[in-house]
Amino acid sequence: MRHVQACCLSAYLSTPTAVGCHFLLFSCIIVTSLAFSRRELSITVSVFGSGNTAFDLAVDVCRVATQVDLALLKGTWVLPRLHKKGTPVDEHAYRRVYTDIPASWLNGILKDFSNNRFDHDMYGVAGTAQPITQATPTINDDIGLCLASRRVVIKPQLVELFATSARFADGSTVNGVDAVIFATGYVNCCSFLDHELQADIRKLDVYKLVFPTKLAHHTLALVGAGQSNGPLFPLTELQSRWAARVFKGVRKLPDTNTMQGKAEAYKDILLATFGRLKPTTNNVVYRDDLAAEIGVKPNLLWLFLKDPLLAYMYYFGPAYPFHHRLVGPNRWKGAAAATKRAYYNTFSGVGTSFTPMDAGSVRLNTKMIFTCVIVGVMCALVIIAWL
Repeated sequence: MRHVQACCLSAYLSTPTAVGCHFLLFSCIIVTSLAFSRRELSITVSVFGSGNTAFDLAVDVCRVATQVDLALLKGTWVLPRLHKKGTPVDEHAYRRVYTDIPASWLNGILKDFSNNRFDHDMYGVAGTAQPITQATPTINDDIGLCLASRRVVIKPQLVELFATSARFADGSTVNGVDAVIFATGYVNCCSFLDHELQADIRKLDVYKLVFPTKLAHHTLALVGAGQSNGPLFPLTELQSRWAARVFKGVRKLPDTNTMQGKAEAYKDILLATFGRLKPTTNNVVYRDDLAAEIGVKPNLLWLFLKDPLLAYMYYFGPAYPFHHRLVGPNRWKGAAAATKRAYYNTFSGVGTSFTPMDAGSVRLNTKMIFTCVIVGVMCALVIIAWL
């Protein structure tokens, strides 16, 4: 065996580490989100976490429990599943055009969108981090109604657990707790690897979250080791494609010092953003970075000259996975047509009267042309000012 792709990383449960949490003294039910079932519920339930699982559990449990307390770790920003006209929200959230918008503008847009359903500050849900630096967006349609009807009560971070009660950071105490559910996530680990190598991975001495930098020979690639604020499978596909081409010898990695330098720069960004080493990435930016390493990232100018509609959809539309099959090795002839049909195929199964449009029937409309003109004028002004 000459090369290894570690594609299935094991993980262990992450539980709160607040000082004074006496888990051994807690005499009632303690379960993780993975082991949750309604049969184990009684009267009062406390859910700990601030991600998708915690909010889904709180909404589900409050239908059968008398009281549900949702203890947030650092708060969050909640998005609905659907955007305007019933379009899935991820089709709006993950677009290349957003990577060129100033972070302050984008944060304001996301906050306004989140607050359209309920005011996050008023309801005590608002996260301490800005929306675009939140590791994973929280998607939930029902939590606002549950909070407004007091079926779910927001609590700050857990401080102590006693026999049948819990105390929180604001000094409040909930008595008569019958069950505690931890939805605090998992921590990736590679228990099957050498201990020294595991320590390097935990310290993120990994080039672009794929290749450990301190190995003498780059025969090990980590696939899916990090987190992302978007879909994981398109990202891991690109990681695997890159690793395969490196193992094959058709793509070369930089020297060890260069890789270690880039790993250190990435760690500095994480520390400035999160205050700790949290292996997370901007989904679209990271995917395009991997695509450039493989040689499958399309040139936007070349794409515009060849097919203006495809270029418009590539930059302004959703960042579909098959965009990285348009050019380069292992390209797919149907990728362009799939890009043009994807939006209509999204709605092909929602109603009997809906007829998906063929790729040949998609044309540049007035909105697309107007957007291209505005962007062209702005680019021209920037070039003129630079000259």
